Amino acid sequence: MNKKVEDGLQILSKETNFPIEKLSDAYNRIVKSQTMDSYDIQYWHDIGVPIVMTLGKVLNKSHYDIMKMVSNGEINISNLDQSIIHLTCEGGLFGLKQ
Repeated sequence: MNKKVEDGLQILSKETNFPIEKLSDAYNRIVKSQTMDSYDIQYWHDIGVPIVMTLGKVLNKSHYDIMKMVSNGEINISNLDQSIIHLTCEGGLFGLKQ
């Protein structure tokens, strides 16, 4: 896990009031499988992370396209990493405000 993703998980944990241990477990589940499934999407959504919207922005795809990609096993850990960084970078939903 690179430093930006690690820092991003810390920020998400703080901003969503969700324990870092559980968030790390959810992340590591995806690392092991290398793809996100519908369970993962729902889990991240339930803790307050708009993961489908963010994946859509990162991949320039619609909500429908993202959900289809999830069903086809096409959303991978790299896509999640990009989304975490996007959400927690300066100006991102959970990042420092400009």
